[in-house]
Amino acid sequence: MLAKSFIAAAFAGMAAAQNTGVEVIPVLVGMSPNGTAGTFFSPESITAPVGSMVQFQFMGGNHTVTQAAFSNPCQPLSSTNASAVGFHSDFVPAANNAQTGKVPSYTIQIKDTRPIWAYCAQGRHCQSGMVMVINENTAATPENSLANFKAAAASVEQATVPGPNGGAATGNGGGQTGGNGGNAGNADANTPAAGANLRVPAYLLAAVAGAAALF
Repeated sequence: MLAKSFIAAAFAGMAAAQNTGVEVIPVLVGMSPNGTAGTFFSPESITAPVGSMVQFQFMGGNHTVTQAAFSNPCQPLSSTNASAVGFHSDFVPAANNAQTGKVPSYTIQIKDTRPIWAYCAQGRHCQSGMVMVINENTAATPENSLANFKAAAASVEQATVPGPNGGAATGNGGGQTGGNGGNAGNADANTPAAGANLRVPAYLLAAVAGAAALF
């Protein structure tokens, strides 16, 4: 019942966003498409055009959405390229909002169509397959596939959380911890930014209204 109410709130927010003329692409965090809680991004691969927004909706558990390089899964983008501060949602304990019926969300804007890789930095969620890609392009680079990224993530010893001032930290998150990224970098080092962080985690309806005001 709770999952249904969360999904209903998410759809209401999406309808409000569509009325602004901005394309908003939702990704459920911590819930499968059929409403099962777990270590999921749903969907785990999306296509997002330039100018659109990808909204991560935290439906269950205590997760992050953190940008990585394809070549270095489960590690923040800044650990691959110090000049590229990727996005990071901080830990978002969705259960804290369960009684309100509100859905915490984190939204990025897509600046170009180069691939963006992301993972959950909680515990061993990344190693267990909680990773995703925006604008996968296996036509250009066949080896840079979600399947290969997921396989590489499975062998990572420790997932890393971006720390304050662009540093890194390891361990599990119990709440809103870790450093918040600024302008998002791209999937690999030495490339311009593909996405931009519009908001820190916020309730879905507030995020939709605030994001629209930024255009």
